[in-house]
Amino acid sequence: MWKRVHEGRMPIIFDDDSQMFYNTGFIDELAGLLRVGGYVPDRYKNVIIPMMIITRLDYVLKDGKKELLDVVKGFEEAGQWASMNQAEKDEFITLEDVMSEPQFIRNHFLDYIRGFSENIKNILNSFKFIDEINELNRKNILFNVIDNFFRKKEVFDPNNADDLAMGNMFEGIIRKYYANPTAGQYFTPRDIIKLMVNLLIADMDNNEDLFEPETQVNILDAACGTGGMLSVAESTLKELFPELKITLFGQEFSDELQAVCVSDMLIKGQDARIEHVNTLTTDAYIYFRFCK
Repeated sequence: MWKRVHEGRMPIIFDDDSQMFYNTGFIDELAGLLRVGGYVPDRYKNVIIPMMIITRLDYVLKDGKKELLDVVKGFEEAGQWASMNQAEKDEFITLEDVMSEPQFIRNHFLDYIRGFSENIKNILNSFKFIDEINELNRKNILFNVIDNFFRKKEVFDPNNADDLAMGNMFEGIIRKYYANPTAGQYFTPRDIIKLMVNLLIADMDNNEDLFEPETQVNILDAACGTGGMLSVAESTLKELFPELKITLFGQEFSDELQAVCVSDMLIKGQDARIEHVNTLTTDAYIYFRFCK
C-alpha cells in the first residue's frame, strides 16, 4: 500500500455495504413486537438504538462486572450490603439480574440504568428512554423487548463482533431508521464519502505530511448528523495510512442526532468529540486546526 502511494498511484478505496445489516434479523423481530404493542415505525429507533448500546456495553463491561460481583459477595458476607444505598447497589447489577424477575422488570431495569456513567445516561436521556421504558411497561412488552436483545447477546460479544463489525451493524440500523427525506435529512453514500477523501488527498505535493508515520490529523464535520461522514473519512484514511493518528470532531444542532453520533463513536471505540451546538452561531473548536 505505502509503495503504491509513494509511486503516485493513489488507490481509491471503496466498500461493500453487505455487512451493514449482517446479524440484525432480531431487529425485525423487535419491530414486529413494537408494532403489535402499538408503536409507529418512527418511534422504533427510540427503543432499538438505546437497547443496542446497553446490550453492547453489558458485554464489554462483563469482566469488570464479575469482579464487582465478587465485591458484592464480600459485602454480603460482611453484613454491609443491607446498609448500602440504592445508588451504590445499582453499580453491581447486570442485564442477567434484570431478567431474573419478570414481574419486577421495570424497577430492575431502571436500577440497572442508574448504574451507568453520566455520559451513557446523557445519551439515553437524549432518546427519552425512561419514557419509552414506562410506555413499554404499560403495554406489557418491556420484558419481551429486553429479552429480544438478551437472547441475542452473543451478537454483541466482543469475541464475536469487534468494533468494526459492531459499528457496521449500528450504522445499518441508523440508515434504516434515521433517513428522513421530508426533513431534508439524507445519508451520503459511503462510496461518495470515500471518493471525496481520495480527491482531498490526491494532490501528493500538498499532502506530504500524511505519509509521515504517526501524523496527527483532525477532521471536523460541522453538521455531522449521525456521524457517517466522520466515520467513513477516518476508516478511508486509515486504510491508506494505517499509522495516522486521527481525532474526529463534530457539531450537531439536533440533540437526538448528536446522541446517535456519540453512540456510534462509542460503539466503534473512536477518538471523537461531538458537541451539541448550532454551527451557525457557535464554533465549539475555535482553537483547533482541521483538514481542509
